[in-house]
Parts: sequence; C-alpha cells; structure tokens
Amino acid sequence: MRHFSSEQTTAASRDAVWNVWKAVSAWHEWDSELVNAALDTAFVQGGHGTLTPKGARPSRFIITELTDGTSFTFVVPLPMARLQVAHYFRAGAVTTFIHEVTFTGLLGGMFGQLLGRRYRAALPAVLMRIAALAERKSLT
Repeated sequence: MRHFSSEQTTAASRDAVWNVWKAVSAWHEWDSELVNAALDTAFVQGGHGTLTPKGARPSRFIITELTDGTSFTFVVPLPMARLQVAHYFRAGAVTTFIHEVTFTGLLGGMFGQLLGRRYRAALPAVLMRIAALAERKSLT
C-alpha cells in the first residue's frame, strides 16, 4: 500500500476547490484523519507547518511543489521514510481533482501498511467533503 489515489468530480470551479485546499487551518473540516493543521508560513512552495493526525503526535510538513491554482504536494518526514500527498486537477471540461498518496523510503512499505489502509479507506469521503465545501463556496 505504498501508493494510492482517489479522484472526485464536482460542480464547483477549480478556483473554489483551490480555495478549500489552500485554507490549511481548515483542513480538519474535510480530512477526517486530521485533528488540526497549521501553516507557519505562506501557502507557497517551501512553506511548512504542522499536521496533527487523529491518535498521533503532531508532524511537520513542507510544501515541496506548488503551481498556484493548479497543484501542490506536501511531504511529511517519517523515520527512514516520507509520506507525500499530491493534490491536482485532471484536465477536462468539468472540475475533477485528485489526491495521490505515496510512501517512499526504506521504511515506506512498512508505513504504507501501518497507515495506508486507513488513509485509503478515508480518501473517497475526504474528497466528497472537499467537493461539497467548494460547491457551497461557489454559491456565495
């Protein structure tokens, strides 16, 4: 379970989804696996902050890729491994967005087994909540 992804189509615009993604302090509203998220810097490539998963200690993360309005990836360092989460849009006439999760490194397989199954199971509902939030924001 080193790598998995999920995608969601929404009636919301890409901008509306992007605005949900970049509101880091509100990630816990749509990510059922998070208690809290905080950004210590601006939402830019190289930005960093802290994620607090349910039942775990806070973890540091860094935004390793960001193309404004299009995609971003953050990485959480783990002991001898990394958790990488990419967020991006699929090209097309409708708004379809994807979250792609990858565990890398020497112990990536182990972390994928420990965490991946739960994260993978939660991912479709997480994306549906993002779509719902973005659609509500599109109406205001």
